[in-house]
Amino acid sequence: MKHILILVLLCSLLLASCRSAPVAEEGVPTLTVTDGLASKIYTTKDLQKLVQVQVEDKGVTYLGVPIGDILRNAGYPPESVVTVKAIASDGFSADYDQILIQKSDTLLAYAVLDGSLGDDEGPFRMVLPGQAGKLNPRMVIELLVSHP
Repeated sequence: MKHILILVLLCSLLLASCRSAPVAEEGVPTLTVTDGLASKIYTTKDLQKLVQVQVEDKGVTYLGVPIGDILRNAGYPPESVVTVKAIASDGFSADYDQILIQKSDTLLAYAVLDGSLGDDEGPFRMVLPGQAGKLNPRMVIELLVSHP
């Protein structure tokens, strides 16, 4: 029994080391893009290196990156992704199908035109102009990707 427990612990440690992802500096907000097996972590600076767009919704202009570009950069071609779940730090989540994922104005925002996102919105938020509020979660910390 003791040997089995040791073997299980060793296997767990080995699996954990295989899944380790880069860690941002302490205190720097991050976004994790994962399929549950592999992960890529982004900071605002990382996102600013990708394609930048502006999207207006309800009179506010948001700055960010189209979700399809983030998925592609993380190694998930948008056309092969079935769904994406945006998960907020408070546990709220929203699901997006292929049609919404591939729209050029489905945005992960990190700022507004005149400054940073408010404390009650950031560090990241989804912006889908014209869509219901439940599809525009604030305080997004993770994108969970489902693919074949």
